[in-house]
Amino acid sequence: MKFSHILPAMLLLASCQGHQKQIKLPEQVDTIAEQSLQPNEKNGPETADDLSMLAYGGAKFGMSPDEVLQTDGFSGGTKSGENVRPPSSKRRVGNYDYDIVASFHENKLYLVSFSSAWQTAAFIEFDMVTVLNNLKDVITIRYGEPTHKYKMPNVMDFEPGVRRWVYLWEIEDKVISVGMRESSEGANYQAIMWIYNKPIFDRIGYNKANVNKVRDAAKF
Repeated sequence: MKFSHILPAMLLLASCQGHQKQIKLPEQVDTIAEQSLQPNEKNGPETADDLSMLAYGGAKFGMSPDEVLQTDGFSGGTKSGENVRPPSSKRRVGNYDYDIVASFHENKLYLVSFSSAWQTAAFIEFDMVTVLNNLKDVITIRYGEPTHKYKMPNVMDFEPGVRRWVYLWEIEDKVISVGMRESSEGANYQAIMWIYNKPIFDRIGYNKANVNKVRDAAKF
């Protein structure tokens, strides 16, 4: 074969190889999201309703504690009262470990919360923001940019026990909120994320409000 014929063939081969490398990158990114948020959800396209019911790690809203403990994200975990926690080996999301708690109301899953390690105020503008944005980045890979964005809080924005949300996603009946909170005792902070079913969450809040009214009615 003449050199003039070899050169175009080599250029064509190099072009194909370069194209293959480019199309692999989105697959790698998708894999990160799958491993972090839904280790076993690989059964074809998902509808908005499917995504709305997915809580974390294969667990879906409305599941019982025993059903949640059978999912990939929580298998081998522990049940305590109305909460289920995964084993320590399954608490990494993105680049960091979080305390992950599945919460139930009337034996049905309605909330999965994620909490980083506590840090003092000296770390709030650097380490804490990095750990918070790690959660945001993982959710963004899965669901796109947040539905709502708020100011990144500083120490002056907090009071003991107060939560400050920074990013929020709404997927049908599912809400994902990422932010920070100050401990009830004050002076310590952590990054947090809540993934919850809004109808159940709102109903619990409404019921608690009515309980307070009934209790306080006895004062009159």
